[in-house]
Amino acid sequence: MNDTIIKTLLSELDRVIKAAGTLAVANSIAEQPESLIAPIENVNKSLEKATITSRDVLERLWRETEKSQAGAIAKPLMNIAGTVRTMEYDWLHIRLNTLLPHCRFQAPIYLSDTITRLLDMFTAVGGKIPYHRNAMLIIDEHCDIQNRNVYDQDNKGWKAVVFVN
Repeated sequence: MNDTIIKTLLSELDRVIKAAGTLAVANSIAEQPESLIAPIENVNKSLEKATITSRDVLERLWRETEKSQAGAIAKPLMNIAGTVRTMEYDWLHIRLNTLLPHCRFQAPIYLSDTITRLLDMFTAVGGKIPYHRNAMLIIDEHCDIQNRNVYDQDNKGWKAVVFVN
């Protein structure tokens, strides 16, 4: 395995530790709760980058382990992230098996990476991603009855319909 990949992961984890330290200092001197927003967002951003890097490193390790065990049966993929399927009129239905995070100004890195991976897996097994001159993205979050009052659709940053030309 390439040591640079591990060094990259360790570097990302170091950023998480530094961001957490900055948050701890901010928390100790904070007079207003809103002064903690930026340090917490920085921790989240660092954690997301570390998670993506960690996922990449782990996948490379799995691939190298499978190569070294010639003739071994490939490990089954778990359907944790979600699914992609084609619907009528060449619509793609992407289902994520997790609640969507709140977003402020841009999509979280982890969410973008997960959707990209799902689409890559979809095309790898012969799925076709349709191309249209105009496209529409509808994001709808569902949860069970017990949690309905917690995840109110009207208060999510994701409640959006986007038209792309």
